[in-house]
Amino acid sequence: MSNDSLQKRDVYGLGGVVSIIQSILFVTIALYALGLGIDNFIMKGFGDLYRESPWLFSSLCGTFVLIAILGIAITPAEKELLAEADNGLATWGSNLAYLGHMGTIAFFSWWIIFANLNHNQADVSLATVLVPIKWGIMFELFFVGAWVWIIAYVVFRHGILSRNFGLVSIAKATSFWFAFCAFLLNEKLLLVAGIVLVAVIFGPWWHMWISVRFFLRHEKEEK
Repeated sequence: MSNDSLQKRDVYGLGGVVSIIQSILFVTIALYALGLGIDNFIMKGFGDLYRESPWLFSSLCGTFVLIAILGIAITPAEKELLAEADNGLATWGSNLAYLGHMGTIAFFSWWIIFANLNHNQADVSLATVLVPIKWGIMFELFFVGAWVWIIAYVVFRHGILSRNFGLVSIAKATSFWFAFCAFLLNEKLLLVAGIVLVAVIFGPWWHMWISVRFFLRHEKEEK
C-alpha cells in the first residue's frame, strides 16, 4: 500500500468516526438550547443565560467548541471526497469551513471563560452587546453552511457520491442559513424551527450519511 493510500485511509477513517460523534453533538446542542429556554434568550440575551443555569450554559458553549474542533478534524476527509472532482473548490470551500470552525471555537471559549469569571450584571450586558451570539452563530452556520453548499454543487456538477446525498446537503445548507437568519431576526418560532432543522434533523442526518461514505472509502483505500 502506497503512502498516499495510507494517508487517505487514515483521513477517511478519522472522518467516519468524528462524523458519528458530531451527529450526536448536534442533538445535544438542541437539548441544551431548549433547556436554557428560547424565551429567556430572546428577552434577556445570550450572556444572561448563564444566570438561568451556569451548568447548562457552560455545557452548551463547550459542546459548540467540541463540535467545531471535530469539524476541523473532519474537514480534510470532506475535502478529499471533493478534491478528485474539483480540487480548486475543495480547497477554497474547506478553507471557509476552517474559518467557521475556528471562529466558533474562539467565540464560545471566550464566553465560557467570561461567564465563569465575571458575574457583574453590567459587564455581562455590555459583553452581550459587544460580543453578540450572532457572531458565534455566523461562524458555524454561515461559513460552514457555505461549505456544505459547495459540497452539494460539486456532487451535482461532477456526479460524485450520489444525488440523494446532494439533496441532503442542500437541505443541511439551507437549514444552516435559515437558522442564521432566525438568530438575526430573533423571533421565537423561527429560532425553534432553525434549531430543530439544524440540530435534530439535517445536521445529524447529513453526518450519519457522510460517515458511511467515509468508511466505504476507508475500506477501499485498505485494499
